[in-house]
Amino acid sequence: MCADISHEIKHKKPKIMILFLILFFFCFQSACFGFNKVDQEQVKMIKAELIKQFPSQKAWLETQFEQERVAAAYATHWQRAMQILKDKNLSTQSLDLLMVAYKQEAVLELWGRNANDQPYQLLKSYPFCTNSGQLGPKRCEGDRQIPEGFYQISAFNPKSRFHLSLRVNYPNEADLKQACPNRPGSDIMVHGGCSSIGCIAITDDLIKEVYLLALHAHQQKSKLNLYIFPSRFDESFMQNQSKLADSLSTDWMSRESLIAFWHTLKIAKDQFEQKHFPILYHINSKGDYEILNEKK
Repeated sequence: MCADISHEIKHKKPKIMILFLILFFFCFQSACFGFNKVDQEQVKMIKAELIKQFPSQKAWLETQFEQERVAAAYATHWQRAMQILKDKNLSTQSLDLLMVAYKQEAVLELWGRNANDQPYQLLKSYPFCTNSGQLGPKRCEGDRQIPEGFYQISAFNPKSRFHLSLRVNYPNEADLKQACPNRPGSDIMVHGGCSSIGCIAITDDLIKEVYLLALHAHQQKSKLNLYIFPSRFDESFMQNQSKLADSLSTDWMSRESLIAFWHTLKIAKDQFEQKHFPILYHINSKGDYEILNEKK
């Protein structure tokens, strides 16, 4: 009997394997590339509603909806994104967004406001799916470091290897003056997925929400600032700062310069936490950040 069962299994094995491969293909396609079935009628309704709300942006909106992953994000995440704004009495019109990331805590915060004379409000926090490198700024290509400092979102990629991505303008002016000559690294993103070699990865699901809100803020001619801090500078971090600096010092950043760099970032972080207005800063000839007094 065992021999018969074995023969039957062997006889059916090719069919079972073929079925398994077909199922695997569709599951992989859906999970990795975002080709989930999208309610086309819902997409059309959302598109028509947005064009009605923003008639001057019709051409731009039509361009966005031509992108398959962006259209899918509108279908599945637009109402959720709008609820986030509604809860804070904000709208997509004149939307000003700010992102704040804390590497040690592995969290990306999204802040928003509707007018330049208003303080930012915390909209939502998004956990990193994974982390990369260690504390300390990015200085060289291949060091796997997530940068630290003050940046802006410079581009949107609707066809990213990591579903959707927001490009960070690393290296900025400060980085270029302090990083490895000719090879400071590049291609730093906030993206989907769950892998990172210097980027902020928050999963495909969460990036859809962030991407849509950032897209509309960007269309309002708002600068999308991204502040990246090593930590919230809590008591534990401050007590261990010297030991951390000893272990993280490199040819491109001494212990003393790293401590000074973090001290400047802490001043900026405390300033933002107290008043929730943009950090005003200057980059000197050495590439150091100098924090200015706020106007508010």
